[in-house]
Amino acid sequence: MKHYAVNIADLYKDKAIQIMVWGVMDTNPDHAIMRAEGKELLDAIAAPLDCDVERSEAIIEVVRKRWHPRLLRFYVSESGHGGWKSV
Repeated sequence: MKHYAVNIADLYKDKAIQIMVWGVMDTNPDHAIMRAEGKELLDAIAAPLDCDVERSEAIIEVVRKRWHPRLLRFYVSESGHGGWKSV
C-alpha cells in the first residue's frame, strides 16, 4: 500500500495549499520524515498524509494542475517506513 507525505517547508508558499493539505497532514513530530530527499536539510523534512491513497493522489493532482507542478513537493513510499521518492 502506498503512503504519501508532503514537504513541510513548501507549505508556506501559498495559503490555499496550506488549507487544503493541513487537514490531512499528520502533525505529530514523532512521525516526521527527516530526510525525505536523502538530504540532511531543513527543507527535506516531510509530514505523512493521514488519509487514504485515493484522497492523497487527488490532492496531488489538484496541486499539480492548479499551481506550478513543483511548487509543493510530495513523496511516496511503499512501506511508509523509508524509501521515500519524489512524486
